[in-house]
Parts: sequence; C-alpha cells; structure tokens
Amino acid sequence: MDPIIMIGVPPVLIAVIAVPLALVLGITVGCWNYRDRCEAEDAAEVAAAASESDGADA
Repeated sequence: MDPIIMIGVPPVLIAVIAVPLALVLGITVGCWNYRDRCEAEDAAEVAAAASESDGADA
C-alpha cells in the first residue's frame, strides 16, 4: 500500500466513523438524562399534589 494513502487513512476513519459515532452517543446520553429528569420532576409533582391533598383532609 502506498505510504501516503496509509497516512491519510486514520484521519478519514476518524472523520467518517468516530465523529458521527460520538455525536450519536452524545445525543443518546443527553436524551436519557432528559427523560430521567422529566420523570423525576413528574414524580415530585405527584408527591407534592399528594401531600397537599393529605394536608387538606386533615
């Protein structure tokens, strides 16, 4: 194989494989964190509503 082609292959692999893979991974982790945060906020709202209704009955 030509040495110039061998030198040029790693940057091409990085640009074509590693960068899109990193973007997909970052977006996936961001979506998971967003979903977890939304679920935690929803649970907090339900707990607050339950405590308010318990306080109103007493």
